[in-house]
Amino acid sequence: HDAAMSHWLRAAMLRLASLYVLYGRPVQADGAHTLVANSTLPLREREWDLPVFDTPGFRFHGVRLLDPGTRLPTIECIDLARQTASELDLKEQQAFAQLESACDLFGSRGSEVYSALREFITRHPISSAAEQRRFLEAGNLQLAAPFLASCYEQVQPHHLVKGGLFRCATCGAPLIESTVDAHVSCTVRQCKAFESPVPRELARAVTLQDALIVKAHILVYWCGPGQDEIALYDTATAEPSGLDAALYPGRDRCDLSLDAEGTGIDVKSHANPFVLAASLNRSLGGLELYATKVIAINDQALSRFPDYLDILRRECNRHDVEFTSVSALRRDLRARA
Repeated sequence: HDAAMSHWLRAAMLRLASLYVLYGRPVQADGAHTLVANSTLPLREREWDLPVFDTPGFRFHGVRLLDPGTRLPTIECIDLARQTASELDLKEQQAFAQLESACDLFGSRGSEVYSALREFITRHPISSAAEQRRFLEAGNLQLAAPFLASCYEQVQPHHLVKGGLFRCATCGAPLIESTVDAHVSCTVRQCKAFESPVPRELARAVTLQDALIVKAHILVYWCGPGQDEIALYDTATAEPSGLDAALYPGRDRCDLSLDAEGTGIDVKSHANPFVLAASLNRSLGGLELYATKVIAINDQALSRFPDYLDILRRECNRHDVEFTSVSALRRDLRARA
């Protein structure tokens, strides 16, 4: 390898090679391409053939560093990189900067526009130019048209299954071909339908003409986590006696606020509670501004990691934060409405 290769990548290859030698296993991550491909797999012994990944002291058990479908860094990967002071040139960060710039065009309406744009994108992983135009005109948001257009792309071959485009009935994201023959499945890990094969003939087909798909980084970092955020907002504001709730208040100080912004709620979908606790110990971000602070964990993440909430409460050094599941919080909101 020449000197142009990242020293971080070289260090990872050397460390993994030493672990394989230490455990008397054939070295499996001795090339850059192999290591990147393996990083789409969970950090577990059966995927990596490294017993250390299943030991109680290994705090990153089950973490995927790269999203299998898009090869983008996962939420956990981003948090781990920030812990080691690495600099990340992520499209997600660029998208946030572009969104902020678009909202600045609206002056005092900036926060309102921010919430409206994030909500529309999260609710519409598949859209059309006509649908976007109607949304912009209804809210007098035409100045944000270039930004909104930049979040979507024309239908690409990888979006299609046997020449057709199919929409997830739960989250609205494009479906991919399943490993089960003649089935399709959802790739959004926060979705309740994640990796649950659906017969192709029963899936919701989308007309290809004029269809627009959110770009991969928008789907992974906004639409996926946003499923729970939207569900909580809809539950809180449901008729007949909806609560006083705001979605992405103050340009994303938190995901949802209640009681005239007395309560702040952030939704997390980290696969690993140790990684999340370390992130929260560093900073709560805008949630710090709220008298009542709530962290709601995606139910699918909880189901995949035993004792998730107990570990999170133990490892997080903040005692002024309430930890709960999204489903439990939705039940609480219904009872309060």
